[in-house]
This record gives sequence, structure tokens and C-alpha cells, in this order.
Amino acid sequence: MGYATFLAWFSLNGYLNFSQKYANVIKTLMYSAKSVANGLVGIAPVAVGMAMFSTTILFYQFRFKDFPNALMTMFYIMNGDTMFDTITGIN
Repeated sequence: MGYATFLAWFSLNGYLNFSQKYANVIKTLMYSAKSVANGLVGIAPVAVGMAMFSTTILFYQFRFKDFPNALMTMFYIMNGDTMFDTITGIN
């Protein structure tokens, strides 16, 4: 599902490129691509590393039992969403 959505964005870009009304969308995506790529290169290795570390250390908690759940929990923690629930669940 995620790959199909990713590929749909490319076809949407090609479609909007023919319309002057939506040319701003294309320009915005082109200008922001470098910032998004820098963010992915800088944040993704840290998030994956922390998820692996938390899976090996905190495997007894339900949020860290396997790698996908640990990765999702680390994403939530980085965004500050479930900080209190996760930290109190570890103790």
C-alpha cells in the first residue's frame, strides 16, 4: 500500500505539471526535496539504531517486543506523542 501511494505521487506530479494552476505544487515539491532528503538521511539511521537498541534492552515490554513495534514507538517518542505512556510502562 505504501509503495503504491509513493508511485501515485509520481504520476500525480506528471499530471499536475501540465496545468499552470498547479505549477506551485511542483515547485514546492522540488524545492523541499533536498530538505526532506537531508532529514531522512540524518534521522532514519538514528531512529533505526534506537529501535534496535530498545528491542534488545527492553524486549520484555509490549511496545518493544519486535522491531516494527519498537520502530513505531521510537517514532512516537521522537515526536513526543506517547512519551509518558512509554516511559511509565518501562518501569
